[in-house]
Amino acid sequence: MAVLLSVGAVIVVTDTRGRSEVRDTTADAVSLRRLEASEAALLVEARARTWVVSTQDWSHQASLAKVRASLATTGAANTATAAALAAADYDIGALETCLAGANRALDQLAVGQPSGALSSLSAVSSSCNAARPGNG
Repeated sequence: MAVLLSVGAVIVVTDTRGRSEVRDTTADAVSLRRLEASEAALLVEARARTWVVSTQDWSHQASLAKVRASLATTGAANTATAAALAAADYDIGALETCLAGANRALDQLAVGQPSGALSSLSAVSSSCNAARPGNG
């Protein structure tokens, strides 16, 4: 009888340990499922962000292509304008000096310095006169 009681006690202890391990394993599995769901949500969010960034990149690439085309057109227009001015016998160097002085004068007017603006225009008046066709 003592043997039966010992075997019974071992069975009860083993059963209790087994049930405890099953509970622990079940709890671990639930935790892992929650973690997996959380990681899956983060992955979905990362994929959405990647899509937004790639869409923005495509948009920026399209804008860049437009800007490059515009720059090419502007460059061609500038070349044509310079050629027309040279053909009309304008002194391009004198014209650039004249325009730089006019810009300086406008900047001075913008900050309330009319005497400085007049001085800037006086300083470039000979360049402005030289820029005209036939005066170079």
